[in-house]
Amino acid sequence: MKKFIIGYILLVIVNSATPLSLSQFNQCTCQNAKQQDDCLIDYCIWDPNQSTCSNKSCSVFNKNDCLGVPSPFKCVWNYTSSKCESFTKCADYTFSIPDGERCYALFKCQVDVNTINNTDQTVKCMDRTSDSAKSIGSCDKVPFNECLWLVTSDGKQCIRNTQTQACETKLITKCSDYTTNDSCNTQACFWEATTCKPLTCSYFNDKSCILYFSFDFKQVTFCNWNGKSCLDLDTTTLTQQQCLSFTLYSYIWDPDTKKCEVCSEQEESSSTGFLIYTSLLMALVFN
Repeated sequence: MKKFIIGYILLVIVNSATPLSLSQFNQCTCQNAKQQDDCLIDYCIWDPNQSTCSNKSCSVFNKNDCLGVPSPFKCVWNYTSSKCESFTKCADYTFSIPDGERCYALFKCQVDVNTINNTDQTVKCMDRTSDSAKSIGSCDKVPFNECLWLVTSDGKQCIRNTQTQACETKLITKCSDYTTNDSCNTQACFWEATTCKPLTCSYFNDKSCILYFSFDFKQVTFCNWNGKSCLDLDTTTLTQQQCLSFTLYSYIWDPDTKKCEVCSEQEESSSTGFLIYTSLLMALVFN
């Protein structure tokens, strides 16, 4: 079940070390753009008469664009038909077990461990059961190799037991609850001497200065390299040109307040849009 638990880990931005919740992450759509400069021509259409920005149809995107553009516009790459399509619902999607990670790249979906079919080597997707980037229904059917800090609906985590080679359920409330180097959550914590400690931006070098997560994968802190050290990104210092790109579609420039402000979630509409392929992103960030 090759790393299916990595998906839907998304980039978000913080103000002065304040984490942003996953529900606030990556909410900018074309409709949020109030100026033509923010209406990205690769994904959006600017109407000069109405001064409005709208989404392109999912069908116009190739595979790379369909997998790599911002959420929550809900475009999905159909690996069978090789087309970019509008997302329907989580239960409509089935992948081979090694590709189960793709469930997390869909809109608020997760792997349904109860549908693992070892004969057909397939697994289905389901709605997320918790507001966590690593949401999972239960740990008992998760293969040992994929037992990497998934978060159950009751707030517990799937942790490897290296002695029994089993995936066990454990209550984790802080990094120090991970008692071994092997179990220390590398996306929220780091192992030093004999203790698992919480990450901060200052831990990273220039190439890895991107983000880190809370131990429960419900909040993210975004980092920025200032040329000498890695610091928490302060969105209040961003210019219009920096706002959208630096925050990776979580914040957009408000011409009225002249500030970089977090995007609010758009109402559902027939217009379709974008989906960030976060499993690939996280492979880049953490591997």
